[in-house]
Amino acid sequence: MAEAEGRAPEWLPAGAVVADAAVPARLRPLPRSARLRGWLESDLERGAGFPWLAVAFAVGAALYFAWPVEPSPALAVALAVLLVAAAILARRRSLPFRLLVLAAALACGFAGATLRTAAVDAPVLAEPRNTTLTGFIEQAEARPAGAWRLTIRPVAMTGFSPEEMPRAVQLTVRGAGAVVTPGAAVEVGASLTPPYGPVLPGGYDFGRVSYYRGVGATGFSYGATRPAEGLGPPFGMRITAAVQRLRAGIAARIRAVLPGDTGAIAAALIMGDQGGISDAVKDPLRISGLAHILSISGLHMSLVTAALFGGARALLALIPPLALRYPVKKWAAALALAGAGAYLLVSGSSVPAERSAIMVAVMLAAVLVDRTAVSLRTVAIAALLVVAFAPEAVLDPGFQMSFAATIALVAGFEALQERRAARPAGPGARRGMTGWLVAAVLAAAVTSLLAGVATAPAAVYHFSRASPFSLVANLLAAPVVAVLVMPAALIAALAMPFGLEALPLKLMGLGIEFVTRIGTFVAGWTPGGGIVGQVPLAAVLATTAGGLWIALWRSPLRWAGLLPVLAGLAFMPFARVPDLVVSESGTRVLVHDASGRPALVGSGSGFEAEVWLQAMGIADDPAAYGPVPEMEAGCDDAGCVTLAWGSAGGDPIRVALVRRPEGFEDCLWADLVVTALDAPAWCRARARVTDAGELARTGTATYALGTDGRLDLIAAAVANPERRFRGG
Repeated sequence: MAEAEGRAPEWLPAGAVVADAAVPARLRPLPRSARLRGWLESDLERGAGFPWLAVAFAVGAALYFAWPVEPSPALAVALAVLLVAAAILARRRSLPFRLLVLAAALACGFAGATLRTAAVDAPVLAEPRNTTLTGFIEQAEARPAGAWRLTIRPVAMTGFSPEEMPRAVQLTVRGAGAVVTPGAAVEVGASLTPPYGPVLPGGYDFGRVSYYRGVGATGFSYGATRPAEGLGPPFGMRITAAVQRLRAGIAARIRAVLPGDTGAIAAALIMGDQGGISDAVKDPLRISGLAHILSISGLHMSLVTAALFGGARALLALIPPLALRYPVKKWAAALALAGAGAYLLVSGSSVPAERSAIMVAVMLAAVLVDRTAVSLRTVAIAALLVVAFAPEAVLDPGFQMSFAATIALVAGFEALQERRAARPAGPGARRGMTGWLVAAVLAAAVTSLLAGVATAPAAVYHFSRASPFSLVANLLAAPVVAVLVMPAALIAALAMPFGLEALPLKLMGLGIEFVTRIGTFVAGWTPGGGIVGQVPLAAVLATTAGGLWIALWRSPLRWAGLLPVLAGLAFMPFARVPDLVVSESGTRVLVHDASGRPALVGSGSGFEAEVWLQAMGIADDPAAYGPVPEMEAGCDDAGCVTLAWGSAGGDPIRVALVRRPEGFEDCLWADLVVTALDAPAWCRARARVTDAGELARTGTATYALGTDGRLDLIAAAVANPERRFRGG
């Protein structure tokens, strides 16, 4: 017998000491490292490792967009192939194999993003230009005040060679009698600019999104679009135009029954076009946490397919010869899959709708092959497919929030089911009507809570906004959407070919009006419109990583994710607020007065001003944030001048915005000159200058002002202007 002594089992008297050999091995406490390995192996045996492949693949795609230079597609693919081969060779060695598989997935995501960017490469306008454009209308979206946003495929542009001509141009068109029919050949005068980058570093990148859509220029028209004679659209565009005309016809019939914002929301739910919804309705929905209802996403796609699947299965079950002899469940799944495809087509195939359709298709395919329809594995497969086809989606707020909510819901309800299965059923396990009602309310509350918590970090980062009462709003609105709005929308769509859509559309309108009232009511509770200001990216990444760790593991190993979650939450309030912001256009700056109050100097879009102020935690009207007298600010045709103070204290610096060449005389006294023009060399020798060349390299930029008057760059919206999707 061994001499070493151990702790007595529980059945021995307190204080009893026995030799280790006297205790059966299965009863001895395992060392901590052995317990961790046991939990890990247990999770991997249950398939918990597969979702991490999707995570690694998505991280690889995101890493491509953070890369400082444009990587070589050949080298990226070679690295991915090398790591895949290394993983195959190491398949008999457990730890190296697992690490190499993760590395290979990350490299494949990086290579996929590199190849996707090269595949969609097309000319992007380098500087503002005026032109007369002739081409075909590919897409027409209604906008408030009678305007239209047209996507046009040009065939000729005055002043452009064929090599310079963008693949697509997006124009805002106003004017009575404008031709806006998809597929129509039109001619129009246009003022074009390159697609804008983020209005703040780290913000939504319109230029990158436009690049992957093939849009190389944006702008507005001079007058209405006119028919172009003698041009016929190519075959592929005829099909696209036919679908767009179908969508336009459906939208017109919806608005004929439901005018105003109610009809615009109904069209958004069926057609995917939110352009006609006024800000007076959109803003309360955003503040209350109900804005997700406006975008065709997993909620809408799942409700439509669930209605088709459940309805078809119920009808087939009423026919005993079919129900008893044939797999009617699979027939219903196939019908629901076809319905999801039709809904995707009619809704305009937006990125959120495509993502949702892929997720639904994977789940229905699981039903067809007799697998579990809803699991973390199916969510991982959907994520892999989405990122493989559109790697740029990983930076999209919709992608991040949609998958965060889905992962949280699936993981949360799997954990609840495991706990319920482990609990022995007692004599009172059967529920009455009251029990089912309570269970339904609790399920809705848990669903809203899980989805709200999971999406909060991304929502706060992208929109500088929190919705503290979204749980209440969704508890009130979700049943209306699920029971009335979306079923009525489905019935209206099926009834339209027979001209019987009026009644279901009116029922849908009643539900929409109720939801908008809920949004307005709950938004009134939210102080400051929920604006919380900018949060550090590192804090959001830590919180997200910890949340994924908790959701994807099944054993007690998952609770290690609490550490990064808590660390991320602790550092959320500590974002660095810039002292000075320079717009990408070079026509506006945000500065601070001696009291620390921000002030907007120069001209620019209202959207830009709102985003800047919201990033600083301010929800007020930007018009209230002009310069104060002590800033000695003033503007004329040549430019603007102002004083700017830093948060660290010290003397202010003198800032000049130059609009015309004669304004460069301000270089003689200014500490900082901002201009959209090319500054003369003598000006650069006298002051710090941010001119056209510098703005092209940085885009919107934020600065910190030191006590000694030194201006230090905090962040630039354009990390490297040489990337493919920056154009030029």
